[in-house]
Amino acid sequence: MHARLNAEHAGLVASLDELPAETDLAREWDGLVQRASASFFQSWSWIGCDITRRFAGARLLRVQRRDVTVALALVAIDPKRGRLWLNQTGDAAEDSVFTERAGVLIAGGEEPAEVLAQITDTLSSDPAARRCTIWSVAGADAAHRTALSRVRPLQTVISRPNFAARLDRDPLAAASANFRAQARRAQRSAEEAGTVTIEAGGDVDTQLARLDALARLHQRRWTSRGAPGAFATEAFVRFHRALLQRAVPMGHAEIVTVRAGDRVLAHLYSFLWRGRVLAYQAGVDIDANSKAKPGLVAHLAAMRHYAQRGLGEYDFLAGEARYKRSLATRIDEQLWIDAHRALSLGGVKAMLRRLAA
Repeated sequence: MHARLNAEHAGLVASLDELPAETDLAREWDGLVQRASASFFQSWSWIGCDITRRFAGARLLRVQRRDVTVALALVAIDPKRGRLWLNQTGDAAEDSVFTERAGVLIAGGEEPAEVLAQITDTLSSDPAARRCTIWSVAGADAAHRTALSRVRPLQTVISRPNFAARLDRDPLAAASANFRAQARRAQRSAEEAGTVTIEAGGDVDTQLARLDALARLHQRRWTSRGAPGAFATEAFVRFHRALLQRAVPMGHAEIVTVRAGDRVLAHLYSFLWRGRVLAYQAGVDIDANSKAKPGLVAHLAAMRHYAQRGLGEYDFLAGEARYKRSLATRIDEQLWIDAHRALSLGGVKAMLRRLAA
């Protein structure tokens, strides 16, 4: 299947095609990443992980200007459910990996509004996409919302704050005096078991072993609260084992272990991307001294560690938490958007369900 819309937007041409061979797609995608302000979740390390299986049946949305690719996205369409997803599989288990900042990958120097307008027009002209009741994008920005509203003004949007902290100064510099005092008390409590240290690096096997250890702590914590925990999903575990095997050798992923003496406080799983640390997942010891606040102490240790390695920012990713807000020096938002076909019964029902949730 192929859809094309020519030259309505200043020489841009968009197409929606079957996925090319993985090696060809990797070359094209990674080439665009080098010319774009790409998030880690738009990198080939993430997007290309197990892509043949995860995105079986997906299509490639490509925008070109004078035969040069300036935008790419994977498009998954489920005609039975009437759903379309950008850079997500559409399978709840596969998407449990919780992709963020996963909008269309756009080359630097291009005007996002112009490119996204071309894309929404192209999707609107494609029979399969046009029939979909809902188009979805995860962790998008305001430009995606505006572009989608041109053709699908009825939207349900979940906004999540994204906190990040500079690493060129003390991690507690932005915090209130009260929070700083709490953090220092927690540090002293943790150090009753011994000096706080951090173990980083290691080969793929070392990182996979840390992933297993992180998963055990993570699951204990969440199941004790009556929640399933992220690692309860087989697809989540499979994806991250595969991701570490491809991303660790490239220096794009790392799990560190933070100890107080011989006691593990936490394992922290982060992505390292373009001078930034993305704090993705954690396994925290719930049996540790509660006054020690092991999660907070571990994050502070990691922030200092990565600052010494020359990284510039510690990104806590999407989601509200007091410690994130207290440590943050930058706050923005990510949008999870469902754009509904105008006046469709399914769209109205879905919107009402989301609003009632």
